[in-house]
Amino acid sequence: MDEHQIKKALAPAQWETLKLALESECLDIKRVSSVSLQFESTSAHEATVRDMRTGLIASLRYDPNIPCVHYATPRRKNHFAFQVSPDGTMVQFVEDGASIMVQEISMRIIQYVLGQ
Repeated sequence: MDEHQIKKALAPAQWETLKLALESECLDIKRVSSVSLQFESTSAHEATVRDMRTGLIASLRYDPNIPCVHYATPRRKNHFAFQVSPDGTMVQFVEDGASIMVQEISMRIIQYVLGQ
């Protein structure tokens, strides 16, 4: 299997992991603060995080053809690509050529929505 086929096979699971991390982070913040963030998976390939106080939104869209995750926030617009591990058994997110963990993406997206 070539690198593109590996990405297409494994990236959907990473996308699902990212959505779960965003949802969990929103719930955790709501539980311990007055900040109200709403996560919504609007379709199989789209999700949003909304600050209910300000109305600011982060939009994420998974493109299965590339594959990558495009995002747009009040502070930034970019995408997260996927990189295949050396042994070809997993993919990880990369942004601007640097590896980035799902938890870091989740925190960063939420910070952007909160204007931080």
